[in-house]
Amino acid sequence: MKSIKIKAFVGISTLVLIFGGVTIFSSELIDVSAATSPYEEFPKEKREMLESIERKKYEARSEIAGKEIELKNKEAELKRTEDLKKSLTNEESEAPITTEILDFIDDPLRNKVIKFTNGWITPTESGAVSVYGGALVNDLEQGVVLVRHYDEKRFMTGSSIIKTPDKLGAIEIKNYKDMVLTLVTEDGTELQFDVRVEKFQQ
Repeated sequence: MKSIKIKAFVGISTLVLIFGGVTIFSSELIDVSAATSPYEEFPKEKREMLESIERKKYEARSEIAGKEIELKNKEAELKRTEDLKKSLTNEESEAPITTEILDFIDDPLRNKVIKFTNGWITPTESGAVSVYGGALVNDLEQGVVLVRHYDEKRFMTGSSIIKTPDKLGAIEIKNYKDMVLTLVTEDGTELQFDVRVEKFQQ
Protein backbone atom coordinates (compact mmCIF):
# COMPACT_ATOMS: atom_id res chain seq x y z
CA MET A 1 0.00 0.00 0.00
CA LYS A 2 2.81 2.41 0.85
CA SER A 3 4.31 1.99 -2.57
CA ILE A 4 0.94 2.88 -4.14
CA LYS A 5 0.71 6.01 -2.04
CA ILE A 6 4.21 7.02 -3.01
CA LYS A 7 3.42 6.51 -6.71
CA ALA A 8 0.23 8.49 -6.36
CA PHE A 9 2.09 11.26 -4.58
CA VAL A 10 4.82 11.26 -7.22
CA GLY A 11 2.17 11.26 -9.99
CA ILE A 12 0.30 14.17 -8.44
CA SER A 13 3.55 16.06 -7.91
CA THR A 14 4.47 15.49 -11.54
CA LEU A 15 1.07 16.78 -12.72
CA VAL A 16 1.42 19.83 -10.48
CA LEU A 17 4.85 20.52 -11.94
CA ILE A 18 3.62 19.99 -15.51
CA PHE A 19 0.52 22.14 -15.19
CA GLY A 20 2.44 24.66 -13.17
CA GLY A 21 4.98 24.85 -15.96
CA VAL A 22 2.20 25.24 -18.53
CA THR A 23 0.67 28.05 -16.49
CA ILE A 24 4.02 29.82 -16.20
CA PHE A 25 4.71 29.27 -19.92
CA SER A 26 1.24 30.54 -20.86
CA SER A 27 1.65 33.63 -18.72
CA GLU A 28 5.03 34.25 -20.32
CA LEU A 29 3.41 33.99 -23.77
CA ILE A 30 0.72 36.45 -22.73
CA ASP A 31 3.35 38.83 -21.41
CA VAL A 32 5.37 38.51 -24.62
CA SER A 33 2.23 39.05 -26.73
CA ALA A 34 1.35 42.16 -24.75
CA ALA A 35 4.94 43.40 -24.93
CA THR A 36 5.05 43.00 -28.70
CA SER A 37 1.57 44.45 -29.30
CA PRO A 38 1.57 47.67 -31.33
CA TYR A 39 -0.99 48.96 -28.85
CA GLU A 40 0.98 48.18 -25.66
CA GLU A 41 1.12 51.86 -24.68
CA PHE A 42 -2.68 52.16 -24.66
CA PRO A 43 -4.80 51.50 -21.56
CA LYS A 44 -5.73 47.83 -21.14
CA GLU A 45 -9.39 48.12 -22.23
CA LYS A 46 -8.57 50.18 -25.31
CA ARG A 47 -5.63 47.89 -26.19
CA GLU A 48 -7.81 44.79 -25.96
CA MET A 49 -10.48 46.43 -28.11
CA LEU A 50 -7.96 47.41 -30.80
CA GLU A 51 -6.36 43.96 -30.76
CA SER A 52 -9.84 42.41 -31.10
CA ILE A 53 -10.51 44.58 -34.16
CA GLU A 54 -7.19 43.47 -35.69
CA ARG A 55 -8.07 39.81 -35.11
CA LYS A 56 -11.46 40.25 -36.77
CA LYS A 57 -9.84 41.97 -39.77
CA TYR A 58 -7.35 39.10 -40.12
CA GLU A 59 -10.14 36.51 -39.87
CA ALA A 60 -12.19 38.37 -42.51
CA ARG A 61 -9.23 38.50 -44.91
CA SER A 62 -8.61 34.79 -44.38
CA GLU A 63 -12.26 34.01 -45.09
CA ILE A 64 -12.22 36.05 -48.34
CA ALA A 65 -9.04 34.28 -49.47
CA GLY A 66 -10.71 30.95 -48.75
CA LYS A 67 -13.77 31.90 -50.82
CA GLU A 68 -11.60 32.88 -53.79
CA ILE A 69 -9.87 29.49 -53.63
CA GLU A 70 -13.30 27.85 -53.49
CA LEU A 71 -14.37 29.74 -56.62
CA LYS A 72 -11.28 28.55 -58.51
CA ASN A 73 -11.87 24.97 -57.36
CA LYS A 74 -15.48 25.06 -58.55
CA GLU A 75 -14.40 26.41 -61.92
CA ALA A 76 -11.77 23.67 -62.22
CA GLU A 77 -14.35 21.03 -61.31
CA LEU A 78 -16.78 22.37 -63.90
CA LYS A 79 -14.06 22.30 -66.57
CA ARG A 80 -13.28 18.67 -65.72
CA THR A 81 -16.97 17.83 -66.13
CA GLU A 82 -17.06 19.57 -69.51
CA ASP A 83 -13.91 17.75 -70.61
CA LEU A 84 -15.47 14.42 -69.61
CA LYS A 85 -18.58 15.27 -71.58
CA LYS A 86 -16.40 16.15 -74.56
CA SER A 87 -14.68 12.76 -74.44
CA LEU A 88 -17.95 10.81 -74.21
CA THR A 89 -20.20 12.50 -76.77
CA ASN A 90 -20.15 12.96 -80.53
CA GLU A 91 -23.27 15.11 -80.81
CA GLU A 92 -23.69 17.28 -83.86
CA SER A 93 -23.38 21.05 -83.47
CA GLU A 94 -26.55 23.00 -82.87
CA ALA A 95 -27.73 26.11 -84.69
CA PRO A 96 -25.02 28.70 -85.35
CA ILE A 97 -24.25 31.08 -82.47
CA THR A 98 -25.17 34.72 -83.04
CA THR A 99 -24.03 37.78 -81.12
CA GLU A 100 -26.72 38.69 -78.59
CA ILE A 101 -27.50 39.66 -75.01
CA LEU A 102 -28.90 36.75 -73.00
CA ASP A 103 -31.72 37.46 -70.56
CA PHE A 104 -31.40 34.20 -68.64
CA ILE A 105 -28.28 32.31 -67.60
CA ASP A 106 -28.72 28.56 -67.12
CA ASP A 107 -25.43 27.75 -65.46
CA PRO A 108 -24.22 25.31 -62.75
CA LEU A 109 -22.78 28.25 -60.76
CA ARG A 110 -26.09 30.13 -60.77
CA ASN A 111 -27.09 31.20 -57.25
CA LYS A 112 -24.32 29.05 -55.77
CA VAL A 113 -21.25 31.17 -56.40
CA ILE A 114 -22.53 33.95 -58.66
CA LYS A 115 -25.94 35.61 -58.72
CA PHE A 116 -26.27 36.34 -62.43
CA THR A 117 -28.18 39.25 -63.97
CA ASN A 118 -27.77 38.54 -67.69
CA GLY A 119 -25.18 37.55 -70.27
CA TRP A 120 -23.74 38.03 -73.73
CA ILE A 121 -22.36 35.63 -76.32
CA THR A 122 -20.65 35.95 -79.68
CA PRO A 123 -19.03 33.58 -82.18
CA THR A 124 -15.24 33.62 -82.58
CA GLU A 125 -12.78 32.09 -85.04
CA SER A 126 -12.19 29.16 -82.69
CA GLY A 127 -15.76 28.76 -81.42
CA ALA A 128 -17.47 31.25 -79.12
CA VAL A 129 -17.04 33.40 -76.03
CA SER A 130 -19.65 34.30 -73.43
CA VAL A 131 -19.72 36.89 -70.65
CA TYR A 132 -22.09 36.69 -67.71
CA GLY A 133 -22.68 39.65 -65.38
CA GLY A 134 -23.75 39.63 -61.74
CA ALA A 135 -22.36 39.61 -58.20
CA LEU A 136 -20.81 37.13 -55.79
CA VAL A 137 -23.39 35.27 -53.73
CA ASN A 138 -21.32 35.67 -50.54
CA ASP A 139 -20.66 39.37 -51.22
CA LEU A 140 -23.47 40.97 -53.24
CA GLU A 141 -21.65 44.32 -53.25
CA GLN A 142 -18.86 42.77 -55.35
CA GLY A 143 -19.81 42.85 -59.02
CA VAL A 144 -18.22 40.25 -61.30
CA VAL A 145 -18.18 39.01 -64.87
CA LEU A 146 -17.68 35.35 -65.75
CA VAL A 147 -15.90 34.90 -69.10
CA ARG A 148 -16.00 31.53 -70.82
CA HIS A 149 -14.43 30.31 -74.06
CA TYR A 150 -15.80 27.45 -76.17
CA ASP A 151 -14.44 25.47 -79.10
CA GLU A 152 -16.30 24.80 -82.35
CA LYS A 153 -18.24 21.95 -80.69
CA ARG A 154 -19.31 24.23 -77.83
CA PHE A 155 -17.21 22.55 -75.19
CA MET A 156 -15.70 24.94 -72.67
CA THR A 157 -11.96 25.43 -73.10
CA GLY A 158 -11.36 28.02 -70.38
CA SER A 159 -13.00 30.44 -67.98
CA SER A 160 -12.20 33.26 -65.58
CA ILE A 161 -14.00 35.41 -63.01
CA ILE A 162 -13.11 39.11 -63.06
CA LYS A 163 -14.19 41.45 -60.27
CA THR A 164 -15.24 45.06 -60.85
CA PRO A 165 -12.61 47.61 -59.72
CA ASP A 166 -14.98 48.95 -57.04
CA LYS A 167 -17.76 47.32 -55.04
CA LEU A 168 -20.86 48.85 -56.64
CA GLY A 169 -23.21 45.87 -56.51
CA ALA A 170 -24.28 43.51 -59.26
CA ILE A 171 -23.56 44.53 -62.85
CA GLU A 172 -25.77 44.08 -65.90
CA ILE A 173 -24.80 44.06 -69.58
CA LYS A 174 -26.67 46.87 -71.34
CA ASN A 175 -24.97 47.23 -74.70
CA TYR A 176 -21.98 46.18 -76.79
CA LYS A 177 -19.86 47.31 -79.69
CA ASP A 178 -17.61 44.70 -81.26
CA MET A 179 -15.90 43.06 -78.26
CA VAL A 180 -16.41 45.91 -75.77
CA LEU A 181 -19.37 45.60 -73.43
CA THR A 182 -21.15 48.40 -71.61
CA LEU A 183 -22.20 47.31 -68.15
CA VAL A 184 -24.27 49.19 -65.58
CA THR A 185 -24.00 48.84 -61.80
CA GLU A 186 -26.89 49.04 -59.35
CA ASP A 187 -26.33 52.78 -58.77
CA GLY A 188 -26.26 53.52 -62.52
CA THR A 189 -22.48 53.72 -62.98
CA GLU A 190 -21.38 52.63 -66.46
CA LEU A 191 -18.36 50.37 -66.93
CA GLN A 192 -16.62 49.28 -70.12
CA PHE A 193 -15.32 45.70 -70.34
CA ASP A 194 -12.97 44.61 -73.14
CA VAL A 195 -13.66 40.93 -73.79
CA ARG A 196 -10.50 40.48 -75.89
CA VAL A 197 -8.16 41.24 -72.96
CA GLU A 198 -10.72 40.40 -70.24
CA LYS A 199 -10.25 43.68 -68.40
CA PHE A 200 -12.33 46.65 -67.33
CA GLN A 201 -11.27 49.80 -69.14
CA GLN A 202 -10.12 52.77 -67.09
